[in-house]
Amino acid sequence: MSDFKKNYPWTVSPLIVGAPMRPFAGTALAHAISAAGGLGFVGAGVDISNLAQTLTDYKSTLATSPIPNVSQDILPIGLGILLFGADLSTCIKAISAPGCAPAAIWLFAASEPQQLKTWADAVRDATAGKTKIWIQVSSVAGALEALALARPDVLVIQGGDAGGHGRYESAGLISFVPEAIDAVTAACAEIGVPLPGFIAAGGIADRRGVAAVQALGAAGAALGTRYLASEEAAGLTAEYQAAVLKTSDGGRSTTRTDTYDPVKGTRVFPEGYGGRWMVNEGQEGEVKKKMWAGTGVGLVKKVMSAADITRELRGET
Repeated sequence: MSDFKKNYPWTVSPLIVGAPMRPFAGTALAHAISAAGGLGFVGAGVDISNLAQTLTDYKSTLATSPIPNVSQDILPIGLGILLFGADLSTCIKAISAPGCAPAAIWLFAASEPQQLKTWADAVRDATAGKTKIWIQVSSVAGALEALALARPDVLVIQGGDAGGHGRYESAGLISFVPEAIDAVTAACAEIGVPLPGFIAAGGIADRRGVAAVQALGAAGAALGTRYLASEEAAGLTAEYQAAVLKTSDGGRSTTRTDTYDPVKGTRVFPEGYGGRWMVNEGQEGEVKKKMWAGTGVGLVKKVMSAADITRELRGET
């Protein structure tokens, strides 16, 4: 299994991961999570034209606010890439600059499966393997396909409770995580390749959820909705953050739909993906504009620093 402590020596077990929520997960949030012993991802998304400047600016942040046990040739954050629209050459140019290789790249939403291999190979070549490949999957079949094509260092097993965009075909974590781990473990043994690490995502919002996915076999958890109520979340309106704190009963108060995109008004993601949003009170099925959240939103009760959230998720506070 992927050696998280070896690859990310500043981290603490269980690994708490800040999901690459675009546009809310910027470098400030990612840095705060990593500085607290987790691994924060920046939601680079589709338009990565400013990625080189983002990484260069983060190098300056790291120089003034260093994180212990971080190698000088790696940035202690990850990047989340939406494969259906991001430009590979732009990404490779950005991460190839001296000292700008991120610790990990999280690949998601490919237009066609071969993109996983193309991106994984290019990133590994560009960074001499320093940048690890994380691939988000929503089914056992998807996990096996990712393994066959790209040999990921980490599989992010996303269940159907996740906020933001995900596939409709996803299952709940309680069955999905162990089945995916069993299937991938058997496949790795059969073809003779190292076992990737496993991180669970979707509906996790507190220490109990983290402990639950550990019991299922994951090394840690990726969270998005919980970090919407962090002091470092970027571009979040006061109305949005207040709605996160107010909303309860996430199975009813959120819905996954592909009928609405808050910016374009049209489908943006590939076929089979939908976004989970908070719904307007008294207007069943109508989503709150630009307000996505997972079903764990009802467990989010207060705004805290990302560092305190990360430590609380590990049971340290």
